Amino acid sequence: MSRLTNRQLTRMGDITAELLELPSTFEKPRANKAVTLSAQGQELRRAEMARRRKNLTDQKLEEEKMDTIHRLLKKQTPKMRGKGRATSDATPADQADSLMGDGPQRPPIMTCWVRNKK
Repeated sequence: MSRLTNRQLTRMGDITAELLELPSTFEKPRANKAVTLSAQGQELRRAEMARRRKNLTDQKLEEEKMDTIHRLLKKQTPKMRGKGRATSDATPADQADSLMGDGPQRPPIMTCWVRNKK
């Protein structure tokens, strides 16, 4: 019985609950308080909203233009074929070392024979 709520105890008849009486002038608060504007106020509001929309559109166009400029001006990494692919982190000296081959090399798959006086 001690675990029951006051409502449950009241329904069972164990507790008599005193209900509060609301005053007769009580009004529910409204969530949406619509303010009526005069014709001039409505025109000002429409003009302000149009100005905001135009500014937002201009701002988006400007951002898109800047993104395009940055994308086009971004430094592009040179592409190399074969073993020595260029990476953005490697310096030219590191790339030269990797082309020289520090470790053991595999035998070439294809060979090219040059026949000349030397």
